[in-house]
Amino acid sequence: MIKKIILFIITLLCLVSCIKLFVPEDRIYFKKKERTYKTNEKIKLVKENIGVSIEFSNEIYYDIGETQYKNNYTYPYILNEVINFLKDNEDVFLIIEGHADTLAYKSKKVNYMISVNRALIAKNYIIKYIDENRIKTYAYSDTKPKYEEEKDKNRRVDFIIIEDEKELKEYDNFYSNYMNDFLIEIGLIK
Repeated sequence: MIKKIILFIITLLCLVSCIKLFVPEDRIYFKKKERTYKTNEKIKLVKENIGVSIEFSNEIYYDIGETQYKNNYTYPYILNEVINFLKDNEDVFLIIEGHADTLAYKSKKVNYMISVNRALIAKNYIIKYIDENRIKTYAYSDTKPKYEEEKDKNRRVDFIIIEDEKELKEYDNFYSNYMNDFLIEIGLIK
């Protein structure tokens, strides 16, 4: 009996070693619940309350009050990595979040519209290569800061991977609840 167990373990280890030989080195698999995403070493996936955020060593930042990105090299590079991720994982949805900061308050409404446009500009680039039905945009204005010290870095777009339509609806409900009072305050909903 012990010999059979040892033989089984050795066989299992050999199988794992063989599988590693045939999996390309540039592919990393991230497990979320029962889901595995295909990605590469340039992208870091981080579990969120809803969905999985895609993070990069460089992010997309903007000048005060601008909707056009700051760095001409970083912006297309990051968006192309997002496109490649979506091509490798054809059954997921993408949420693009537009954000602003409090440094250049013209008005809360203007800040909100800036974050809307930041998300839409990123979406318009991505839909040249990916089906538009897989992508939704949300704007948060300055309500979801990521950085306390370097407030200018809060002028950004974030990318969230959503697994299925149920999770997409869950995110939509979260956004509605999170932003409802703010959108009433700036007069976009009653």
